[in-house]
Amino acid sequence: MEELVSWLSSLLLLETCFKEKSINAHVHVAVHVKTRLSNDELFYFSCQSWELGGLAIAFRGFLHLAKNNDISSQLNLAFFYSQGLHVRKNRRREEYWLRNAGELGSCDALWALAKNAERRRKFAMTRVFAQRALGLGSGEAAAFIAAHELRSGRCELALQICERAQANFVLTEESAERIAAILKQIASSPAKGRSGRGDGIASVTPPTPPDMRFSASGG
Repeated sequence: MEELVSWLSSLLLLETCFKEKSINAHVHVAVHVKTRLSNDELFYFSCQSWELGGLAIAFRGFLHLAKNNDISSQLNLAFFYSQGLHVRKNRRREEYWLRNAGELGSCDALWALAKNAERRRKFAMTRVFAQRALGLGSGEAAAFIAAHELRSGRCELALQICERAQANFVLTEESAERIAAILKQIASSPAKGRSGRGDGIASVTPPTPPDMRFSASGG
C-alpha cells in the first residue's frame, strides 16, 4: 500500500512539473521515479523534457527505450544525432538508429535513409531504401519513385504507384500534392502506357524532413 501511494504521488508530481514547465522539478522527478515508469510513461516523460529544453534527460530516456527496440525513440535519437542536440552531430550514429528502426518496420526511417543516400549521390542505395519504404506505405517514397519512373518513360508503372498510394497510404499534404502533380502530368502525356527504359535513378529532390518527434505508437 505504501508503495502504491508513493507511486501515485510521483505521478501527480510529474504532471505538476509538466503543467508548470519546471525543468528543475523534472530533474528531481527523473531521479526519484524513473525506475518505476512504464515504457509509455518514460517516452511521454522524455518528450515533455525535450519540449522544456531538458535535452540530457530526454536523450537518456530515448536511449533506454531505443535499446529495447522502441521505434519512436530510435527515430528521435537519430534526429538528435542529425541535428547535434545534446550530442555532437554524428552521421554514423544517426544512420545506426535509422537502420535499427528500419529493420523493425519503420517506413519513416527507411525514407530518411533514402534521403541521406540521395544527398550523398549514392543512387543505388537511394532506390533500395526508397523501395523498402514504399513497401511499408511511405507516401514520400511513392512520390519519389513515381517521379523517377515517369522521368524514365515508364508511365504505366508511375501511374500504378500513384494510384496505390492514393488508395492505401496515409499521405502528408506535400506527398499528396506531389502525387497529384505526377498524375496530372501522366494524364497529359502522349506517352501514357509506354513501358520505356531507363538506367540508374534520377535525382529528385525529396520533401523537407518531417519533425521526428513521433508518438509512442511507433513510426
